[in-house]
Amino acid sequence: MSREMKATHFVKHLKLFLALIVVSTLLGVLIPAVRTSGIAQSNSEREFEDKIPKHLPIKIKIQPEKEKAAKDLNNRRWHHDLAFEVKNTGDKPIYYLYFVLDMPEITDNGISLTFIVRYGQRSIFGEWKGIAQPKDKPIQPNETVILKIPESQANGWDNTTAIEMRPQPKKLSILFQELNFGDGTGFYGTDGKPTRPVSKSEQSRAVHPAQLICNPRRQKNFDAVGKGSMM
Repeated sequence: MSREMKATHFVKHLKLFLALIVVSTLLGVLIPAVRTSGIAQSNSEREFEDKIPKHLPIKIKIQPEKEKAAKDLNNRRWHHDLAFEVKNTGDKPIYYLYFVLDMPEITDNGISLTFIVRYGQRSIFGEWKGIAQPKDKPIQPNETVILKIPESQANGWDNTTAIEMRPQPKKLSILFQELNFGDGTGFYGTDGKPTRPVSKSEQSRAVHPAQLICNPRRQKNFDAVGKGSMM
């Protein structure tokens, strides 16, 4: 092989070697950047954790048309937009539901701040002992209802964040508290323990559902003027 041909082959191999170095360098820069971008994207939304016990005859999810606004970390009115779809997946009408929307990152003297979301008005642990009345409208089997944070609580959070300069939550947990079938039976507590009909002798020893929270943290929710009410 002539000296000129050897020189030509050397130049070709050198160019190929340099090209491989350039490609390797670009990949080394781009891959971590893509990974970082993916992580940033996954952390750019508000997280909602469903802690409803799986054995309960209900399914809950964020209403699809409200999901984007509710999860937007830049939306300071997310709690006004948030709406849940709750479906009765059982074979009995449901007359009362009680949920806690917990903000574990937002605390006041070690107490996590919460919203309360309810359906109906006759708790098993209230004066009606969970017995439905003729005017009560249940959630029928396979029926879905829309539940929102009450406007008084949403406005209370607006006032609290403005006065106390509190951050908006990045993570929330939906906790179960009570389900009532309208006959004094149902489930209660964060683990969904079954209840039994309350006898007349027990009626004088009724327990408010707020006392049945199995979460070890105490919790605080908001009234219309933004002052926390203890649970």
